[in-house]
Amino acid sequence: MRQIPVSHSFSFSQSFRRENQKPSPDEFPMYSETFSLSRVPIEKSKQVRVSRPLILPYFFRSKLALDNPVNLAFIFADSLEDSLSDGFNKLVDANEGKLNQVIAPGEPIPEIPDHPMQKGFPYRVAYQGVPEYSDYPDMLEANYFHASASKLVLPSNLAAQVANIYVIQAGSFSSNEDILFQNPNQYSHLYIVPYLPKIQMTEVGVAGRCNFQLEY
Repeated sequence: MRQIPVSHSFSFSQSFRRENQKPSPDEFPMYSETFSLSRVPIEKSKQVRVSRPLILPYFFRSKLALDNPVNLAFIFADSLEDSLSDGFNKLVDANEGKLNQVIAPGEPIPEIPDHPMQKGFPYRVAYQGVPEYSDYPDMLEANYFHASASKLVLPSNLAAQVANIYVIQAGSFSSNEDILFQNPNQYSHLYIVPYLPKIQMTEVGVAGRCNFQLEY
């Protein structure tokens, strides 16, 4: 068994522009979302043990109360970022602190580095100015489950396995007990992703760091 210390920062933000805030033809509702994406190699181990976890949000803001919380998902996958090759424009911050790489629809995002100890900025992906619905004005076909971090934890994502989910806006989480994650499909990486289960019609921001000892 191998033991490594893991320390990764995380961040998430979402903004919403309501309908009719701009004149026609731009009057439809739109949202933007930015989320960090971390990955740690686990060498396809069938079991992963997390010891002394500490999840510490140091910032949370929202203009209005949220009807569902910002969560932090631990996900097993070989290449979870492949799910982000979709029909939308994206911006990427490859650990530089700047969203300065434009990813065209259908193009893969740059490779996420394998590093258990993240000392600088998190790797971030941003969807900007996405129409809330793909069929305005009927507004029946929601875009959020196609252009957000939430799609990475949906059951329809067959190339991944959600190991656990923690609420990160209500305060810190810590435990002296070990947490055992099962990885029966022997995925090669453990990903750490903040997300909201659905769009919020307000401004949201959360950031923090998670630390734990990983054994596999």
